[in-house]
Amino acid sequence: MTTYRCGCFSVAITHDSFNYDVEGEYNNICGRHSSEQSAKEDHLRQTKIEDMMEKARDVLTRKMDTDRVALHLRNRKVISPEQMDKLSECKSKFLKNQMLIKMIIESENSSLHQLRMALVKAGQTNLLEHISEKQQKTQIDEDNDLDKAAIGRCMIELQGDCHVVAKDHKGQVYINIRNYQTLDGKKYPTKQGVSLTLSRWQMLRKQKDFINNVFKLCLAGEQIDEELIHLGGGV
Repeated sequence: MTTYRCGCFSVAITHDSFNYDVEGEYNNICGRHSSEQSAKEDHLRQTKIEDMMEKARDVLTRKMDTDRVALHLRNRKVISPEQMDKLSECKSKFLKNQMLIKMIIESENSSLHQLRMALVKAGQTNLLEHISEKQQKTQIDEDNDLDKAAIGRCMIELQGDCHVVAKDHKGQVYINIRNYQTLDGKKYPTKQGVSLTLSRWQMLRKQKDFINNVFKLCLAGEQIDEELIHLGGGV
């Protein structure tokens, strides 16, 4: 008999007849898995989460900002509003973190991806390496101080024809992130891109670490939902 974490199980059937083609009987106990393959996949996923969480339990218990991480997990329906209330009622940081770890492991909607995204949004990217299957290397990007380019023009190549350009227009600095085409040795802006005021550029810069960590998760093979960052107005 093979039993899965959700309670579903299958029983192998032995037989002597060569014409008997039923190999086993699957029992959908939890009501969520219509097939044994589905139960097996969920079993492996939850086992993987539990193994990873157990390895990281000590550091998560000591350093995780439970309230902020739990808020993002609730928004992603990893934990329920009722579970969120129980966490809020707990006064002990140690017990609260232990409770959240248990909720994550037992959640039907939990995944390491959801936890990583919650840590990123909670500003605790330093904990990502403890729940990563691959040791993540931190790469520090250079800050290009475009704010000082109010006079004249500063052009930084991103990739191919895409450039970041700071330019003064009617006394106001604009940061253009767009494609440029080259004609007669000179670069001219195309309609493919965006222009940001200096204040919106500053807002974008403040989100640099968040964007960088989401990008790293993408490179590591994570399936990331579309993330929106509001810079002001309709941008």
